[in-house]
Amino acid sequence: RTLPSYGGRGLYRRLAQVGWSEARLRRFDFAVGYTIRQYVLEMELKMGWSSLGNSPVMALPVDSAAAFRAIAPQMKFVSPLASPIGHLFKKYALRAAASATGPDCEITAVNVFPADCNELNQRLQADRKLIFAKDQQTLNWLYLSPHNPFNYDIFVARRADRLVGFAVGRKMDLLELKGYGILDLVSA
Repeated sequence: RTLPSYGGRGLYRRLAQVGWSEARLRRFDFAVGYTIRQYVLEMELKMGWSSLGNSPVMALPVDSAAAFRAIAPQMKFVSPLASPIGHLFKKYALRAAASATGPDCEITAVNVFPADCNELNQRLQADRKLIFAKDQQTLNWLYLSPHNPFNYDIFVARRADRLVGFAVGRKMDLLELKGYGILDLVSA
């Protein structure tokens, strides 16, 4: 993300070109990126990227009445009718989360990424699936840099004291709704 005071100077393009040169030097075969902003997608297509398709962006309405008011503000009188739906979604989400963790998996909040993220990253890469590097150094740079303007919540999942996954989230607003974005969710 480019700070507004530096916009219009071609900084994004120059940094991308330096990154591609470094990737070639390190003998990577391709680069992958993703965005949810249309203007960034248009810019990247002009820079030579190719679109491989669209990824789904999902939402779970926890407060359906607030969501309905934001989507259709002129119909505020209907939003109280949507409230019971929100309770059903919330109950379903809590039940699904409880059954997904199981008794043998412990999930805890942490302030830094643990060193065994490196071992988890190696296991995931050994599966020969297309994944982003999620080692400790990369995660610390991405989410814990002092230059990052956001505060993230970090959760790790362990089974028998072995790291089996992690999640990163943060508070965010969308259409004037208070929301929570899950930005990274990695599981072995």
